[in-house]
Amino acid sequence: MHRYASAVVAIGLFALPAVEGANIAVIVGDAEAPTVSEQQMVAYLQSPEGGGHAVSLFDDDADDPELICGSDGADPPVYNFDLLIISSTIEPEKVDGDYRTRNIPRIYWASGLFQPCWESMASSATTLPDRTQIWVWSLGHYITQNLLFGYNAVLTTPQPMNVAAVGEFPTYPQAGPGVMVLAEDEIDPSKATILAAEAGYENLRYDGTPFLARQVFLFLSADSFPIDDSSCFTA
Repeated sequence: MHRYASAVVAIGLFALPAVEGANIAVIVGDAEAPTVSEQQMVAYLQSPEGGGHAVSLFDDDADDPELICGSDGADPPVYNFDLLIISSTIEPEKVDGDYRTRNIPRIYWASGLFQPCWESMASSATTLPDRTQIWVWSLGHYITQNLLFGYNAVLTTPQPMNVAAVGEFPTYPQAGPGVMVLAEDEIDPSKATILAAEAGYENLRYDGTPFLARQVFLFLSADSFPIDDSSCFTA
């Protein structure tokens, strides 16, 4: 199974609007030359089995929050897309916290976005080598309801897998208080492979900022990125 095959299945399960034909923005490292994986993901999302969605690619160099998200300041607010997907091919500092205060659902697997004031669902993230499985322990959430409790094979060949440092069950001290840990690494239970959060000012990232829209972190491969300890500024 290609690493993006599991991603698009997960996207179909939990992140898209209930109706088909949603508008999806995908930020990649090079919109003019997306990777084979990114092309396959886009093709799936546009296909009938993937929901027949409209997909627009954006380059991280030309990242424009207003173009992607519309205007939060409008009355009523205008949102140009129903979902934002951020690929691991981005340079994290080019995306950083541009969407943290935007009311648009997001899926991402770039570990570099685990920075204070960015998309810090947990304290940090890294990439582990040679993984084929994830450990799913929470079946009560709609994201994982079609999976099995315990080991789930998501890759047919060992590949790097992105994981977030969340600490140990049941407290997960390194995850934000509004973050749900749905699946963990097959070897290290203190590392999460699927994180989810719902919108709400009571649901907070690890840096204390609220989620204004649904957000999901997946286990797909990405380069790790050093975490800095700069303080957050309210946008």
